[in-house]
Parts: sequence; C-alpha cells; structure tokens
Amino acid sequence: MPEAGFELRDLLKLMQTLRDPDIGCPWDAKQDFKSISHCTVEEAYELFDAIQVGDMAHIKEELGDLLFQTVFYAQMADEQGDFDFNDIVDGLTRKLVRRHPHVFPTGDLHQPTQTRLSEEDVKAQWEVIKQEERKNKKQTRQFDDIPAALPALIRAYKIQKRLQNVTSLEDKKAEMIDLLDKLTDPGEEQSPQVLVGELLFEVADFARQLGVDSEAALAVKNQAVVRQESERE
Repeated sequence: MPEAGFELRDLLKLMQTLRDPDIGCPWDAKQDFKSISHCTVEEAYELFDAIQVGDMAHIKEELGDLLFQTVFYAQMADEQGDFDFNDIVDGLTRKLVRRHPHVFPTGDLHQPTQTRLSEEDVKAQWEVIKQEERKNKKQTRQFDDIPAALPALIRAYKIQKRLQNVTSLEDKKAEMIDLLDKLTDPGEEQSPQVLVGELLFEVADFARQLGVDSEAALAVKNQAVVRQESERE
C-alpha cells in the first residue's frame, strides 16, 4: 500500500481489473446488476446498524462497502456502454445543485450565494422541486417515486409524509385503541393480518407526527433486546 493511501482512481482501477475476463476474479466477472442487488441492500443495512451503534470505525468500513457497490454497478454499466462512474458523479452533482437554489441561485456550483431561508421554507421549496422532478419523469401518480421494495415501516413513513395527515394525536390514539379492541374481539370479521397492518400503519403515522422515525425506533429496540439477552447468557 502506498504511504499516502489509495485514492478513488485506484478503486476504479481495481474494479476494472476484477471484472477483466482474462486476469480478473471469476466471481466478480460473472456478476450483473440483478445478481448483486441483494448485496447492495445488505450493505445498506449493515451501515444502518453501524450508525445505530455509533461505531465510527465500523461506519467507515461499511461506507466503503457501500461505495464499492456503486463502483461495481458503474463498471458493469461502462462495459455495456450505458454510463460510467463520472456520469454518476456528474448527474448527482447537477441534481444537488438544482435542488438547492437557495445555495446556488445561479445554478453554478462555483458561485454559491447563501440565501437565508427558514427550515420550513426550505422544506416547502423542496416539495415544489420534487413535484417538478416527478412531472419530468412522468411520475403522474402520487406515490410513483416511493419504491415498493422499501421496508414496510419506511414506506409507510414516506406515504404518510406525502399525505400530510393532520389527524390529532388524540384521535390517532383512539383509532389505535379501536384496532386493538377489534383484534381481541372474537366476533370481528376482518382478518388479524388486515387489522395488524392497519394498526402498524397508524402507529407509524403516530410516530411521524411526534417526529420519531418508527423504523429507527424499532431498530434501536431490537438491538436493546438482543444486547440484554446477550448479557444474560
């Protein structure tokens, strides 16, 4: 390893070598977008876990693994003539400049001019920009840009945020109690699966209105239970 450490260009070269059919790795060379997609999901969750624990060394490692996934996809796309890593960086940078007109009012990355907006103004501006992006992508339905493959609690949060439900917390609490009563009612006609789904959706919305990420909250609770049980062993 060089004393100064490796750089991004070294990682790109490494990926190119791994994919080389003559001198590369047989496993890496035979992969395609679909075959490694599950790895991408796993790496994202491993990073999420590391962040919950707060282990910075682990976070650094998992960020590297996630970056490697991007480099892997970029190399495969480059081989097919679709796009390369630089195209990804260019597209991302252009999108972020476009999404922050209060920082880059002229659309020039090199000429930032901070416009003092409140957090609420920034959020409102963001929604307008996102609506325009959805229109340009011909995503005409309200939830077209919310991936169906997201974990259910995260997807529920995004759906509820889009709906901007204004039901009071007391009314939401009453709805959840009603669902709990139905779940213990032997004469209830709706299936437990339907009722539990409705209850979880309401709980997620209740959490959202409290400013709590229900997915993150449940992840913390799961980790706490695992830790407690491990200490008892």
